[in-house]
Amino acid sequence: MATWGVNCAEQPELEWTDFPVCPHCGAEEETPWEIMDDMGDGDEMEYECEMCGGAVVATVHIQINYSTRS
Repeated sequence: MATWGVNCAEQPELEWTDFPVCPHCGAEEETPWEIMDDMGDGDEMEYECEMCGGAVVATVHIQINYSTRS
C-alpha cells in the first residue's frame, strides 16, 4: 500500500493531466517544455521531482485541435 506525501493525502490523478504529476508527492511539473527536448507523441521523459526528489517518468501525449471560420 502506497503512502502519499504531506502535500498529497490521496493518490494523485496521473493519467491525461495538463502537466506531468509526481506519483510520489502529487506535485505538478508546470514547466515541462524546459525538460522536453525534441519530443513527440508517445515519447517518455524522465526527471527528478523538485518537491520530493522522486524519480518521475512521464509519457508525452500530443493532441492537435483546429478552429475554422469563414
